[in-house]
Amino acid sequence: YNKQTKNDFHTFKKIETKCNTHQNFTKTIRNYSGVIYIPKTINECALVVKHASAPFRVIGNARNWNSHILNETLISTEKLNQCIDIDIKLKQVTVEAGTTINQLTPLLETHGFAFPIYTTANITIGGAISVGAYNSAKFDTG
Repeated sequence: YNKQTKNDFHTFKKIETKCNTHQNFTKTIRNYSGVIYIPKTINECALVVKHASAPFRVIGNARNWNSHILNETLISTEKLNQCIDIDIKLKQVTVEAGTTINQLTPLLETHGFAFPIYTTANITIGGAISVGAYNSAKFDTG
């Protein structure tokens, strides 16, 4: 147990948490017993993984989950919603997993880009990727 571990654990204890209830957007499934961590940075997320009780799962806006996550520690990406980079030449955007389509669309539009298909605006990029919402097709327009 070294000084870095002590500092990490101290920082971990400051990470925002929610009460022990979480429900999906249709209000049909609830998680009552696991804690929900809400990291604001990638480093905080790493500390949760390092120090939180397993098993745990990552959640976004709860658009696609079921009773398999009950009684687990949850890590919310709701505050991991920053744009990291926009490469106009490569037509490539790097964002954190909790960024929603709603947040990303105006940013894309300022650079003349758009999503190739219309989608539910409140889903997260991490969630869309995790369920294959945009498949692996290449689109030259956005």
